[in-house]
Amino acid sequence: MRDFPGKGQLRPLVNWARRMRDNRRLRQCVDRLRSGAPIERGLLTTARRAWGNEGWSADLRYLEEGIARASRCTAPILECGTGLTTLLTCAVAELNRTPVYSLEQDARWFDFVRAALGRCGLSARMSYAPLINYGDFAWYDLTGVELPRRIGLVLCDGPAVFDEPWRPEVRDQWRVGVLPVLTERGIHVDEVLLDDADEPRAPRLLERWRREFGCEQEMIVAGEGAAVLMRPRPALH
Repeated sequence: MRDFPGKGQLRPLVNWARRMRDNRRLRQCVDRLRSGAPIERGLLTTARRAWGNEGWSADLRYLEEGIARASRCTAPILECGTGLTTLLTCAVAELNRTPVYSLEQDARWFDFVRAALGRCGLSARMSYAPLINYGDFAWYDLTGVELPRRIGLVLCDGPAVFDEPWRPEVRDQWRVGVLPVLTERGIHVDEVLLDDADEPRAPRLLERWRREFGCEQEMIVAGEGAAVLMRPRPALH
């Protein structure tokens, strides 16, 4: 009599089938965006569910705003932190032939996202950039990273600055480094879209950007979370 596999034996097969299904759905969403389909909430919701990574994926409102802005952007786009946003940004940026640059602090996640881009036939100028200390804040190490002199849009969903190994005063500065570091390099930024604007560390960051870079601020709030759009003052020549 033939033995049937138990639940424990079936679990790997079920997980594999689920991954294949999710990869197929994600690829369908990416292909729709690449074809110029409208950036609809339902499409983004499907893509977010297929991507998974619960608890770490970008808020839906941030995703919606970021992808819409990326689709209209003709200057290079910089992404701080990678994930689903990387795939969807690359998909819409193709239509305008807009290059996408991405910085990622985690080596394993860098490899994972790069592989996901490959499966979808997408490309980004990804750089593995671990965090280093810039004095009063931690940000990506740009040693050897080439970036354009003008960036039309920064999608800022990183870095993740945890308790270790950073001192509390460094951790409290959170993602502040994008404007100080890029400005020091002579790079002008048109807009920064910051995710998690309801995070306790955000008000201090936004105040510093307003004070040091003359940023205009536009809050984007929804039930799924909050984002903020910051526009630094034009560089003086």
